[in-house]
Amino acid sequence: MKKLIFASFALIATVAVYAQDYGEFTVDAQLRARGEYRNGQGKLRSEGDKPALFINERARLGVGWEKGILSLKVSAQHTGVWGDESQTTNKSSFSVNEAWAKLKFAKVGFVQLGRQALSYDDERLLGALDWAVTGRAHDALKLGYNGPAHQVHGVVSFNQNKESVIGGTYYDNISSYKNMQMVWYHYSGNNSPFQASLLAMNQGVEGAEAKDNSTSKTYYMQTFGTHLTLKAGKFGASASGYLQTGKDNKGASVMAWLAAASLKYQVVAPFCLTLGEDYVSGSDGTDGKNKTFNVLYGTHHKFYGAMDYFNNSTMPKCGLSDTYLTAAVVAHPKVDLSATYHYFATGVKMEGFDRTLGSELDLQVNWKVIPYVTLQGGYSIMGATKTMEAIKGGNCSRWQDWAWVSLNVNPRIFSNKKK
Repeated sequence: MKKLIFASFALIATVAVYAQDYGEFTVDAQLRARGEYRNGQGKLRSEGDKPALFINERARLGVGWEKGILSLKVSAQHTGVWGDESQTTNKSSFSVNEAWAKLKFAKVGFVQLGRQALSYDDERLLGALDWAVTGRAHDALKLGYNGPAHQVHGVVSFNQNKESVIGGTYYDNISSYKNMQMVWYHYSGNNSPFQASLLAMNQGVEGAEAKDNSTSKTYYMQTFGTHLTLKAGKFGASASGYLQTGKDNKGASVMAWLAAASLKYQVVAPFCLTLGEDYVSGSDGTDGKNKTFNVLYGTHHKFYGAMDYFNNSTMPKCGLSDTYLTAAVVAHPKVDLSATYHYFATGVKMEGFDRTLGSELDLQVNWKVIPYVTLQGGYSIMGATKTMEAIKGGNCSRWQDWAWVSLNVNPRIFSNKKK
């Protein structure tokens, strides 16, 4: 299988060189290796727990083709941890990251079908999740209008685990949807400092019993809200608000919300400060309703702290309040640094516990070595409380830290596009 995939890409690239009259071709590659030292990343470590150390890697090769109103893209990748396969393995661990066709019409309209990333606004609810070694893609049909000031996209998707003769349920370990419909509208204006988006999503999720039964009920949850941004001189501001209704995968009524706001100020040309607050509503368990907001399929690593204590699968039922301050500086045209302090608290008070979950400090440096090579690194520490311990387990009195370094090589190998 590996040989077949690489042979196919090599053939396409070769044809591209000699067949420029048959369309425009691009060939892109990416090799990203990230080493991590985990000593309390994602969850609190307990007494006697030893640090984890590993290197994960993504090797990705993508081919694009475009002629007239039609374009195609296929991207295959190999992901894993150094050493997770024997040096003499004959097993294939390749996957398809993207495989889609796009048809344009009337200059501003398009239809896109296949496996594709869905990335909208600040990627809070829908994102490509590039931090994860595998990334995130959806099997979907997308229709859209991209005008000079207004954009409208509609997405529909339907998932099954396999081809079935009778019935069929859809069960996914990360609680993905069985079916989904989404509409997104964005206004940007003509060089306007103000931008606004509206998003409405309906997703059908198989009931929790689907894992063990051949039939189950599909429950529907709706999410809708807005994302706003404004730039004015040295100031920049953003605000988001979303509401969720419907049913969760256990059939409980959902009434949850999320609010986020930030203010950015450029103190001097290379230095800026950002102050922000994110609030994810939570449940106190007193009325039987699910009031914990589901953060869906976003790029959560960029929110709620770099140590990933809170994401779509680990958000506590009591919700989350994240107050943060970021200081960022461009030390050199190719080097930037940032430091972010997070103060975490529960969204609602848990009986017998204080709301404070703890504090996290995230440090990061990015160095663009050459145009297609980037070196990054970071270090984070978590100071947790008994409340965090009650939610996440582990021992809050232990030292919790995390360090990482990443090398990303992402060249465009070939392009016959006319400049």
